[in-house]
Amino acid sequence: MKQQHTTATYLGIIFSTVLWGLSFVWTNQLLRAGFPMYSLLISRLIIAAAFLFIVAFFTKKFNKVQYSDYKWFLLLILCEPFLYFIGETYGILYTDSASISSLVVSTLPIFTMTTAYLIYNEKLSKINISGVIFALIGVAIALLNKDMEFSIHPLGIAMLFLAILSATGYSLVIKKLSQKYNPITIVIIQNFVGALFFVPFGLFETTQLANFHFSFINLYPLLLLAILPSSLAFLTYISAVKRIGVAKASMFCAVIPIVTLLFSAVIGLEILHQWNIIGVIVAVFGLMLSQMKKRDD
Repeated sequence: MKQQHTTATYLGIIFSTVLWGLSFVWTNQLLRAGFPMYSLLISRLIIAAAFLFIVAFFTKKFNKVQYSDYKWFLLLILCEPFLYFIGETYGILYTDSASISSLVVSTLPIFTMTTAYLIYNEKLSKINISGVIFALIGVAIALLNKDMEFSIHPLGIAMLFLAILSATGYSLVIKKLSQKYNPITIVIIQNFVGALFFVPFGLFETTQLANFHFSFINLYPLLLLAILPSSLAFLTYISAVKRIGVAKASMFCAVIPIVTLLFSAVIGLEILHQWNIIGVIVAVFGLMLSQMKKRDD
């Protein structure tokens, strides 16, 4: 029974990371179609919150939040979705590459590991340090164009690192809240209140939104983003964090750029050259090394 429980947990976290890999592609599709950024974020979160509220209503699984935890929920929402989505979406907008954006964000485990070392004095092996070096070199290679020049807008990279730092903070707070509240409660609150955080910015996009061509082709990625990465993926991720911890759960971020790369190529969203592919391979290898543990750990 325990083995089945563990297997289900790992399958769940793989499911989450695959969906997050696809989310970069869907976001890039919407931005290229001209969907205003903050309106996109508000719509995504509201649809996700409404979907999960219906699920919670019929399953009776919504927990009442204690007043003493309000500050932790606000900190959680500030980290993600607010700051994370600003960083991720602007990063995709300025790099104009779902694959490169997902690769940079997938270095999250390195920052989580480094934070654990600085705050909790968790040991780092030589293999872990080597993995960090490989991962950073891989990211640098992936940012090169076919002429071996850096062609990615620096603001895009800076915004992606904002997303990484925000996700690191989210992971630390979610570990605390997941011990008291079930995943569906946490995700409903983070999505609904997170949407409210973006409303003041969305008010400046009314003209852009009015000029946007609404059609099924342009809107189906929005529905996919709301139901899959912003709802189901977070539910399984939070459940995994509760059972196996932040460090092990974040390790699976290495899967994200592989999914994004393959899906972008399949649908023809991006044309990748050899340096992009080599960089992804080196970075993913480094991420895997950075998370390896000795057998006696």
